[in-house]
Amino acid sequence: MAVLVMEKPQVSIDYVMVVGADKIFLNWTVNDGNDPVQNYFIQYKEEGSSELKYYNHQIGGRNTSYVLEKFQPNTSYNLRISAKNSIGSGAPYQYPLPVRTLETDPIFIPKVGTTGSTPSTITIGWDPPPPDMLPYIQYYELIVSEAGETPRVVENTLYSQNSRNLPYMFDNLKTATEYEFKVRACSNITKQCGPWSEVVNGTTMDGVASEPTDLYITCEHRNNTRHSVAVRWNVPKIPNGKVVSYHIQLDGLATYKLDGKLRNETWGPKIRRVDDPHHSTIYNGVNPNTNYTVTVSAITRHRKIGAPASAQCTMPIAVPDAISRIMWTKVKTSDEKCVFKLFVPRISERNGPICCYRLYLVRMGNNKNELPTPEKLNISTYQEVHAPNNTEGGAYLAEMFSDDHFRSEIFLGDGKRFFEHQGLSAAEADKACRHCLRGRPFLRIPPREPAPKIEVPPTEHTDLILKTPPELSQREQLKASNLTEAASKILDKKRRRRRRRHPKVVAGINSDISFDNLMLGENESQTNAVPSYQLSSDEIVDGEIDMNSNYTGFLEVIVRDGDVLLTEYSNYFEIMTPGTVPENFQSDQDLSVVLNIFIQALALLIGIVLLLIGATCYLHHNTKNTVPGEEISLRDSLSRALFRGRTPNHRHFIGAGNGKASDIGPIHKADLCTAYRNRHKDTDYGFLREYEMLPNRFSDRTTKNSDMKENASKNRYPDIKAYDQTRVKLSQINGIQGSDYINANFVIGYRERKKFICAQGPMESTVNDFWRMIWEQHLEIIVMLTNLEEYNKSKCAKYWPEKISDAKQFGEITVKFVAERKMGDYLVRNLDVTRRNAASNDEDEERRQITQYHYLVWKDFMAPEHPHGIIKFVRQINAVYSVQRGPILVHCSAGVGRTGTLVALDSLIQQLEEEDQVSIFNTVCDLRHQRNFLVQSLKQYIFLYRSLLDIAQFGNTELSAVSLSSKIDSLKQKLNDGKDKCRLEIEFEKLLAITDETAKTSEVGSNKENMPKNRSEAVIPYDRNRVILTPIPMKENSTYINASFIEGYDNSEAFIITQDPLENTIGDFWRMISEQSITTLVMISEIGDGPRKCPRYWADDEIQYDHILVKYMQSESCPYYTRREFNVTNCKIDDTIKVTQFQYNGWPTVDGEVPEVCRGIIELVDQACNHHNRDKSMDCKSPLTVHCSLGTDRSSIFVTMCILVQQLRTEKGIDICSTARKIRSQRPRLLNSFAQYEFLHRAIANYADLHKLSTETASSEC
Repeated sequence: MAVLVMEKPQVSIDYVMVVGADKIFLNWTVNDGNDPVQNYFIQYKEEGSSELKYYNHQIGGRNTSYVLEKFQPNTSYNLRISAKNSIGSGAPYQYPLPVRTLETDPIFIPKVGTTGSTPSTITIGWDPPPPDMLPYIQYYELIVSEAGETPRVVENTLYSQNSRNLPYMFDNLKTATEYEFKVRACSNITKQCGPWSEVVNGTTMDGVASEPTDLYITCEHRNNTRHSVAVRWNVPKIPNGKVVSYHIQLDGLATYKLDGKLRNETWGPKIRRVDDPHHSTIYNGVNPNTNYTVTVSAITRHRKIGAPASAQCTMPIAVPDAISRIMWTKVKTSDEKCVFKLFVPRISERNGPICCYRLYLVRMGNNKNELPTPEKLNISTYQEVHAPNNTEGGAYLAEMFSDDHFRSEIFLGDGKRFFEHQGLSAAEADKACRHCLRGRPFLRIPPREPAPKIEVPPTEHTDLILKTPPELSQREQLKASNLTEAASKILDKKRRRRRRRHPKVVAGINSDISFDNLMLGENESQTNAVPSYQLSSDEIVDGEIDMNSNYTGFLEVIVRDGDVLLTEYSNYFEIMTPGTVPENFQSDQDLSVVLNIFIQALALLIGIVLLLIGATCYLHHNTKNTVPGEEISLRDSLSRALFRGRTPNHRHFIGAGNGKASDIGPIHKADLCTAYRNRHKDTDYGFLREYEMLPNRFSDRTTKNSDMKENASKNRYPDIKAYDQTRVKLSQINGIQGSDYINANFVIGYRERKKFICAQGPMESTVNDFWRMIWEQHLEIIVMLTNLEEYNKSKCAKYWPEKISDAKQFGEITVKFVAERKMGDYLVRNLDVTRRNAASNDEDEERRQITQYHYLVWKDFMAPEHPHGIIKFVRQINAVYSVQRGPILVHCSAGVGRTGTLVALDSLIQQLEEEDQVSIFNTVCDLRHQRNFLVQSLKQYIFLYRSLLDIAQFGNTELSAVSLSSKIDSLKQKLNDGKDKCRLEIEFEKLLAITDETAKTSEVGSNKENMPKNRSEAVIPYDRNRVILTPIPMKENSTYINASFIEGYDNSEAFIITQDPLENTIGDFWRMISEQSITTLVMISEIGDGPRKCPRYWADDEIQYDHILVKYMQSESCPYYTRREFNVTNCKIDDTIKVTQFQYNGWPTVDGEVPEVCRGIIELVDQACNHHNRDKSMDCKSPLTVHCSLGTDRSSIFVTMCILVQQLRTEKGIDICSTARKIRSQRPRLLNSFAQYEFLHRAIANYADLHKLSTETASSEC
């Protein structure tokens, strides 16, 4: 039997927290004694008081925590708690520590701002709460409302506080809509929230518009020569934002016969951008006989092309553009008579199907009158033209044939039609032409009796309907016009319609008007009136010609499409008299001899080609298995034979070539240093082995377009080609094969499928295609990684104008050079680009802005020495990039080495920062799958590792000029990690720990003869950047001085750092001043005797060292420095320069110390830089020279300050860490103490505050 023992409850306080000026939070546990607790009782007393008070709110038994309220602010209390059940009240529990309320309630009001938006989302963020507020904030309440007079709440949500202070994204919002946001901080403990933040407004981006409405397209043609397509539309039904322009694309498709075969020809696409509110455009200069399709899409401010609306129209046929000159000659027949031999060209049917050809002969009369144009010439019969009593001559139809019976050579005057030689009947041969003509008269003969003239007012139309005089009966009309009865009825209807439209009739008739522009459709004749016609029984006769008459002729081409019929005429043939000596008609023997010789030569040529193919196949068979798994083409086999087993391509390139790359796993951020060192061992053997595993080719990639004969000249290098699968396709020009090709490929980014276009540097012959690609792909950012000329070789054609404000035409595109800005490593050029089709009007002109970033200091096949410059360049590009601006166009010379390295680095930086790991090998493999040979050299591959290691160790050390002092102060604050170090100290320790992998020697300065010229064995200039003096004859080792060139902000040799001259090197010192044309000299040392002092290296008047004469001119004492001027003369060449010396007076004399205040060094930097810049403006590009005791600490601070000042003024930001690392790599023991590093931060912050550079927009150089 179970016994349940019940007793009084026992309670103990687990946790106490003060949550306000009058609130205390309690949490407890309880043993209820097997009987539920009914109530809890809280007792408290102020510290120092004996009175114990009960808390005046009853606390139910189900609670295990509670917030006590209404205490006094900033007061200590002792707390007790007890519990009661049905058995009774348990013993109270006394909390052992006093609890003190806060002076004020902890209140945090978030400062909210929008950080990003898309068409359906808006992201907001706010500054994190102060560290002392974090215990009181567990989550945030967020409200978004649709803006308006009465805001409508869209979403109310809770967002947990997180250590990374991540922003919050509201999704499923309306497009192009303004919203209001507010946030407040809340506590889980008190279940209460603080005040709301100020309301912040944000607007979603424009989305993709729906298709435009009411789209109409009209194909218009006038006079059969002027063709245009008119397009009009209305606004989209759902714009999804503000429509700013419309994207119009017109495509055409024509089907016609060419050389007896049907051919499909595309026209366009012709793309235009029409700004809103214009809703129409006209395409002029379009082709006839073409089906046109127009698509119109709206473009919102999001710059995305919306849904397309499409419509079609068909442009009617037209006569051929031109009929080539008809050549003819005369040949003698066996019976001593002559015939004419015509060579008829095949006429293009592009403008419409040609159904019939008609050849007319004209016998010239005795009159000397000039012939009318062929369409106005009267056409008679052969019998009438050659009648014995006819002295006026005339024209007759000698031959007619359809396109099916086309013959390029025709004999006229032999008494036979062409079909008689082929065994055909006239009905069979002429059937197609007669069907094409459909009752059209064969003759144009003046009427026998005058008839009244019908005058019709002129109209816009080019072809009029045939008018028959009303006096003629229906039978007479049929006889005169050779028309069927059905055709006559059709003409009667049209005649009545025209009479109703134009009732005015006058007498008379024009007998010179041609009948040949008759259209049996809705088109009308070109003439105001036509004559009556009579038909002869002999319509087409190719009779014998008169040997004593002059002849000419012409060709008539008839085009028909349905009911529309048009004619076009050739020019008259050359006048010829048959009776003169002709060529022999029986010339077949001579022709056969020539043909025999040609066939023999052709057979010999074919034999040679077959022999070469056989030899190539043999070589291919013997070489295809030399490397297992390698793909070898016939061309490769021939290349190996010609180059003795070596391929001439990629001799600079180490690669596998089999397309089967291994998979090397990712490297964690913390392991990058170890990975780099392991691969760096044994002269980079690990890097070399890994690099050799990269694939050179892929089985699923082809380069057919690059290999086309038409495109071979468009490739700068024969081995650098564009994969067909990823190449950028241009719009084709007039159907020309290869006109859509450019050596460029789309390349993936870290997240984007087509973030980059990697291209070769344009050549003079491809610059127009280069700009076409920029325009058609809507590119706004160009990254140029090569100079126009390197190693005395052209690397890239200049594709922008020479000078600012100049404009240059590239095909249909005009480029205007707007502005140029010089940064440290690169130039930023702003280009205005406009495009206007030559056939369109001004309002179709579209203007775009292109920004070019030209990186200046990266040599071909090499890698930058310092990674932070290119890292900063990549960050700058990403700062201005957005998907809406189109892909980034990156090019160097070949478009694979430097281009591939930058593209790879971009993806790897993002991967490292987002995943804390990088897959360098796999990333390069992926990029090479987009474009061949990306990352072209081993040095560039190693550079990727160096750059990522730099980021892993230092991160992003750039500091904006805004609030620079506060940012630097935060770097100096101690971290709560137990190491008692600030972030600045940790950063400097990393800087000292870096091992410079660049091979640097100091052999010249270390040799026995030059050692006495050095103040310290530890500070000897590196050979690669030491200052080299001009040798003195008969004096050995005269080229050495302890001085180093130091790169400035623009990477030029802007500075020289040297040690204080010794007594035995003063002459060398002045020689360096003279030879380098130094005009600005900074001295940061004290004059005197001793190892740390500088001897007085000038005299009170003048002194000469060898051939250098130094004359002291004057001096001036300033608060922080002394200014002196010298004239330095090279007596050998009689050249004098003026040198200004600035001697700084305020540096502490104790080694390693830095000035306590920064104003003096700031003033020195300003004065020395301004003086140096004035000399530079007068085309004196000498380096600014600075010296101190060893040429180390003081000089390095001065030079670094000069660089940082120029960087601050130019970029509105600085990177002290990167600048210090670069300076340290150029001379031993520069910036070698934390005091110097900290002084730089302090000095540049004071400089920014003193010159108010956080708000200044003007830039100057130093």
